[in-house]
Amino acid sequence: MMNELSGITGKTYAVSGDFVTRPTEHKVPRFDIQLLRGISVLLIVAYHCGFGPKGGFLGVDIFFVISGFLITGIVVRELDAGTFSFRAFYTRRAKRLLPALYATLALTTLASMWLLSSQDFIDFSKTAQGAVTFTGNLALLRQTGYFDGPAELKPLLHAWSLAIEEQFYLGIPLLLWLLPKRARLGALLLIAIASLGAWLAYRDNLPDDTFYRIEFRAWELAIGSLASFAVTGNKRMSALFWPALAVMLGVPFYAQSPGDLTVAVCIATAFVLIRNHPGFSLPLIQRCLQPLAWMGNISYSWYLLHWPPMALMNAVYLDDTPGWIGLAVALGSLLAAAIMYYLIEQPVRHSRLRFTPARLATTLMMSGLLFMAPQAWRWVAQLDARVLARADNDGLASQCVLDGSGYAPVAGCDSAKDPTVLVWGDSKAMDIVAALASVSAQGIRQATKLSCGPLLGMAPVNKLRLTRQWAEGCLSFNADVLASLAQNPNIKTVVLASSFERFVNPSLGDVLNSSPGGNTVTPASVLIGQQGLRNTVDAVRKLGRRVVIVAPPASAAFDVGVCLERRAYGNLTLGRYASCEITEADRRERQGNVLALMAAAAHWPDVKLADIAAPLCQSGMCRTSMGKHPLYIDNMHLTAEGGALLAIKYDWASWIVD
Repeated sequence: MMNELSGITGKTYAVSGDFVTRPTEHKVPRFDIQLLRGISVLLIVAYHCGFGPKGGFLGVDIFFVISGFLITGIVVRELDAGTFSFRAFYTRRAKRLLPALYATLALTTLASMWLLSSQDFIDFSKTAQGAVTFTGNLALLRQTGYFDGPAELKPLLHAWSLAIEEQFYLGIPLLLWLLPKRARLGALLLIAIASLGAWLAYRDNLPDDTFYRIEFRAWELAIGSLASFAVTGNKRMSALFWPALAVMLGVPFYAQSPGDLTVAVCIATAFVLIRNHPGFSLPLIQRCLQPLAWMGNISYSWYLLHWPPMALMNAVYLDDTPGWIGLAVALGSLLAAAIMYYLIEQPVRHSRLRFTPARLATTLMMSGLLFMAPQAWRWVAQLDARVLARADNDGLASQCVLDGSGYAPVAGCDSAKDPTVLVWGDSKAMDIVAALASVSAQGIRQATKLSCGPLLGMAPVNKLRLTRQWAEGCLSFNADVLASLAQNPNIKTVVLASSFERFVNPSLGDVLNSSPGGNTVTPASVLIGQQGLRNTVDAVRKLGRRVVIVAPPASAAFDVGVCLERRAYGNLTLGRYASCEITEADRRERQGNVLALMAAAAHWPDVKLADIAAPLCQSGMCRTSMGKHPLYIDNMHLTAEGGALLAIKYDWASWIVD
C-alpha cells in the first residue's frame, strides 16, 4: 500500500519521520517503518491468496496508522518551517502514487476484458472509475447489495483502502494549514474520538458503511497522526514497545472478521512507531531482517499487483481456486512488484519533474482514458445484453421486495384486482411470483423481504448484513403480513417460499426468537426451523386459508448464472464446477438441513409441499438449464425466463388450485 517517504535536510544526524538525515543530506528510510510495511503487506497478500492467518486483513489497518503518522509529520514539519506548499505536496503525492496505480489499472482492465463475466466487468468498470477519481471505496460500497457479485471476484477490491488514504491526503493538509499550531493536536484528538465513536456505534447495524466510508475509518489514520506529535525514540515508551509489538504481530492470528481487535492493533502500531527502537539500527539486525524491509520498500507496488490476478483466477475457477494458484499469484506478483518498483515507481518518484499546466493536462488526459476505457468496452462488447439480470430478475416482482421493517399491501404488487393467492417469503418467493402469475388465473399478491423467511416469531441474524436491528424488522414484517392476511378474506391460499437455510444451518448465523419476555438469540437448527415454519402454518390455518410450502431449488457452491454465461460466450472456465451442473452430493452437503426440514413438512396433513428441485435433480445431477435457456441467475435464484419455463413444464398452477 502506501509507502510514504519524508525527511528534513540538515548537517547533523537526526531522526525525522520516515528518514534519518545524514551530513550528506542523503535520506535513508527508517528501518523499523520499512519492517512494519513488510509485515503489513505480507499479512494482506497471504490472507488474500489463501494461506495466511484469518486476521491478515489487519495489515490494512496497520498501513492506515503508518500513513497517518508519516503524512501528518511531513505537513506539520513543513508548516512549522514555513516551507509547506500545496502544489509541492500534491506533486509529490502524484509522482509517488499515480504511475504505479495507472499501470495497474491499465493491465487489470485489459485482463478483465477477457476473463470477467459481463456483470462482473460492469461492476469492475464502476470500480475503475472510482479508483481514478479517488472514490473507489464508495463505488464498492454501492456493490454490496443482495444481488451484487462476491467481493472475491472484484479485481479492484483493494481500491477501497487506496481511496481512504487518498481522501485523507486531500483533507489533512488543508486542516492542519487552517488550524493554529496550538489547536492541531486537540483537533486530531477530537476527530479520532468522533470517528471511533461513530464506528463503534454503527458497525453492527451498518457493517458495509463502517467498512468502506472514511468517516468511520478516519480514527485509524488519526491515531497515526497523533503518534506523529510524540517525541520519536522516547525511552519512556520502552516498557510498552515489546507488548505493543506482540499485540501487532499476534492479533492477526486470533481475529476472525473485519473489526475484530482493530483498536488494539492500531494503538499497538502507534506505540511501535513512537518508540523507534534503536535495536533496529544495529547492523546485524538489519542484515537479518533486510528481506522483510525490502518487501516494505516495494509494498505499494505489491499491494497494487497482488489482488487483481487473484480475483481474475477466482473468476476463472468460479471462486473455487486451488491453493497452489494463490501461492503462485503471491510469488508472481512479488516479482512483478519488484519490476514495477524499480522501473516505474522509483524513477518517476525521484525524477526532477515539477508541476506545470502541461503536465497536469497530460495527467488528466491519462486519467480520462483509464476512466473511459472500461465503459467503452462495455458498450463495444454489448455486455449489458448478456447479463442474466441479477437485480431485475422478475420485473415487477423485484420492485415489490420491501426494505422497511413493516409490511402493508401495495396495489402495484398485485397481479390482478382482489387477488386470491398470497406469496409470502424471501427472495425465493420473489423468484416464483411472476411465474405463478403467468400460469394461474388466480390473482397473486406479493409479500417479500430479502433474507426474511416466512417463519413467524423468528428471523435470521449474523455479524454481517443481517444485524440485530434488521432481524427485529423482519419479525415486524412477518407479523404485519399475518395481520394483513387476517383483514383480507379474499386471500384463499398462502404460498410460503424461502431458502430456509438461515434458520436451519448454524454455519450461517443464529436465529432471533420473539417472546413476551424479550427477544432471544439461539443457534440455527432443523428443530428451530420446524418450530418457526409450524408457527406460520398454524396461524394461517387458524384463519381458514390453504397453505402451500415451496421447497427451494437446488443450491450450488458456485455462481451458476456466471458459469452458464461464461460457457455461452467462450470465457475461460476451469475447475470442478466448469460443467455448470450441481451434483447431488454438493446439494446435500449445502442443503442437508433444508432437505430434512422439507421432509418433515411433507408429512404435515394440512399442508401441500411443492418441490421445485425434484424434476431437475435426477441420476445424481441437478440441471441448471433447459436447452439453451439458463435457469439460474446465481447460485440459488431462478431467472425470470427459467421460472416461466418450469412453471409451464411442471404445471405450477396446480400448486394453488384446490
